[in-house]
Amino acid sequence: PINYPTVPKKTERLRITPTPLHSDADIAHLVEALHSLWSRCALARHVA
Repeated sequence: PINYPTVPKKTERLRITPTPLHSDADIAHLVEALHSLWSRCALARHVA
């Protein structure tokens, strides 16, 4: 995670670094898991 004071409060970020060892299925699974979590917790989404 990237938290205050590195970024302003309420703009915290989650950095994800895929590698060549991650398959398309791994990335699709991560995207679906994050989508589910963000929806369940009513978290704001922002695409950089």
